[in-house]
Amino acid sequence: MITEATKWADQNYRGGLSPNGKYYDTVFGRWYAPGFNHEPFCDMFVSWCADKGGEAAAVGRFAFCPSHVQYFRNKGQWHGRDEEFRRGDVIFFTWDGGPTADHVGIVLEDSAPGQSVKTVEGNTARGDGAGQGSGGYVARKIRPRSVVLGVGRPAYTTNGGTSTPSGQAVTINGKLYGPGARGEHITAMGRALVRAGCSRYTEGPGPVWGNADTESFRAWQLKLGDTDSADGIPGPKQLARLLTEYGNPPQPPATRTFTVRRGMTLGGIAVALGTTVAGLLSLNPQISNPDRITEGQQVTVPAAPAAPATAAPQPSGDPAPAEPATPAEPSVPGDAQQLYTVVPGDTLWDIAAAQRITLEALIAANPATAANPDLIFPGQQLMIPAAATEPAPALCPVTAPASDTVTASEPTPEPSAPASEEPADPAPATDEPAAPSTGYSNDLPGWIEEARDILRANGDLVPSAAAIEHRAMAESSGNPLAENHWDSNEAAYGGTYGLLQTIRPTFDTYALPGHRDILNPVDSIIAGVRYANAKYGSFESIAWNEGGY
Repeated sequence: MITEATKWADQNYRGGLSPNGKYYDTVFGRWYAPGFNHEPFCDMFVSWCADKGGEAAAVGRFAFCPSHVQYFRNKGQWHGRDEEFRRGDVIFFTWDGGPTADHVGIVLEDSAPGQSVKTVEGNTARGDGAGQGSGGYVARKIRPRSVVLGVGRPAYTTNGGTSTPSGQAVTINGKLYGPGARGEHITAMGRALVRAGCSRYTEGPGPVWGNADTESFRAWQLKLGDTDSADGIPGPKQLARLLTEYGNPPQPPATRTFTVRRGMTLGGIAVALGTTVAGLLSLNPQISNPDRITEGQQVTVPAAPAAPATAAPQPSGDPAPAEPATPAEPSVPGDAQQLYTVVPGDTLWDIAAAQRITLEALIAANPATAANPDLIFPGQQLMIPAAATEPAPALCPVTAPASDTVTASEPTPEPSAPASEEPADPAPATDEPAAPSTGYSNDLPGWIEEARDILRANGDLVPSAAAIEHRAMAESSGNPLAENHWDSNEAAYGGTYGLLQTIRPTFDTYALPGHRDILNPVDSIIAGVRYANAKYGSFESIAWNEGGY
């Protein structure tokens, strides 16, 4: 890596002139990403040298110095300006003495605390004048500690000759792990790393070992506290512990067959069983359109339905009736109302369809939902007006006050409105993802997967689901309607909004056609990912930051 870096310095390399008048048109920027050949290239130069030296997994791939600093902090590889520096450290500078990195280079020689440090840097000046962080040259420099922010110390290939070189695969239990390895055992290892919370994958995991496998396994080594051997290549004990603790995915649930009744939707069935539309689709590959299930159709569902959120009270002294094979009789007279407790995954239109009422009637009974029909919360209680044509399916239990309870022998009340052969049209005019119409669950994992599919179809770099989830929880605690009006963005841009907390100009720039609602969680993910990919080289590089992005 250092040989590659000093080669360019010894050539007195300088970038070509860019439209902004800076000498930023470089091979490093063109290599990094399309359009980056006219951007400041100091960190792209470091990334280039690491890649050419076989150390990309140790150093990372960055174009933005503050993100690179956070990368080393997250790995526990950060050392302050007053510590000893070592040859190969990635050194960051702050020209004004502040906490933000302005420039980066590579340490050429060990340096004791307090001593100046010899470096090689990209995008600097040849002398001591202006342009120390923007001069366009690759040059050797000697820097005082006063301008140093600190160094990142990558887990390079040999760690002093005590560990297996990165890039050299190892054989464990007769199977190869590391660069060049392939097979289902690599996929199984990757999936275990994802379950362990150590994913650094942008796609996959897959059967061919790649840099993401190295970085993900390095994260596992650091999680174990094995910092001295955190080279990303499995050790036998490290691998055994990973597979023991996270290598056994949950077994597929037992299933049973369920017959669809008139008015039911796949989303309503999923809610009642405590699963998701995506989960039901995985059990029913014959269903090509989740919006189209028909009365009498047989679908496969989990063997045991989830315990209902609430249970209808039984009259005192009466034995509990056996589970009915057909829908239960209504629990209230025709013009009474029932209470329904929202469970995870519920949407208003699913509840309306399952209860055989219109969406408008449900909203009318619950005026607070009119402002945003797409937003209801688990645990929220809704008033359910009397069913329009027939009782609600037994799959959707509700609770009624004891005084309204009637016995099964009482006559069924007359319907309050004519029956409709089709469920009420559930779609409010919004872009909010709805599980029944898209096949994705209406929750954070569902929003993430839908956004990843849209990004993939658009040709964007797709981060891992774990990275998006971590960033979303850090930015908004997973609330797609979150707004921030307390920091500097309030005065400049009117605040930040949505699941990934973007300002409106940024959102408008990076949103895709048809996905321009800043409070829509899928749209927020799409714009946030595309922004981070463009500004920082990849969303993954900022996903794990402690602060904002």
